[in-house]
Amino acid sequence: MSRDGKSDGMEAFADKEASRLPPTSRPARVNAAQFAYGYLKALILDFTLEQGDIVTETEVVSATGLSRTPVREALTRLNDERLVELQPRRGALIPWITRRQVHELFDLRILLEGEAVRIFCDNRIEPSGRLLELCDEWDRMVDEGRSEGDVMSVVRQFHSTLVDSANNTMMAMVFSSLADHFQRIGTFSFRQDASRMRATEAHRDIAMAVYRHDKDAALGSLRACLETGRRLISQQIKY
Repeated sequence: MSRDGKSDGMEAFADKEASRLPPTSRPARVNAAQFAYGYLKALILDFTLEQGDIVTETEVVSATGLSRTPVREALTRLNDERLVELQPRRGALIPWITRRQVHELFDLRILLEGEAVRIFCDNRIEPSGRLLELCDEWDRMVDEGRSEGDVMSVVRQFHSTLVDSANNTMMAMVFSSLADHFQRIGTFSFRQDASRMRATEAHRDIAMAVYRHDKDAALGSLRACLETGRRLISQQIKY
């Protein structure tokens, strides 16, 4: 029994719990709640925190050195964004990815990205070249053996850039609100099948058609890419 009244077994459990998350420290002048939010979100998106894990305020406080208040604020924000599910007296559950979530997300992506392509082509907006640059970066990262999360962050940039190119602020805002879930699902899929990380050719087809303002070809390539992703990811998911 320790001097504070806890058994040695309880102390060992607390130490194990506290050591699960990677330690970090908040840089000067960075808001504490924002730092905790970014720290936790990164762990969720790269699967350091796996589906079905429970993370507690105590763990986060121990890993970050923050007080409970900003940690609680961060978890509440992540709960609002459905990246965690707060459970009374247990902590925050990292939710399982489901087929329903995948289908709903891809339905929205087909609508938003398809409309962005239509606007871009119909208005003959001048292309920036960024889409092909991201495909090149994507290839380099795969060749360098970078992590699934790192590669997926470039895939996310590709699709966000495609939507942003339509110069529709509200559309870009809606897509941005979905992007964390898109990245998490994509990282999960890459972890299940690393060969999927080499799908740059389909994205180059989208980019080249958009740059030519060939709306039919761009929409066809985009839809084929998204429907293939939907089908393959759905096959990888248990629920």
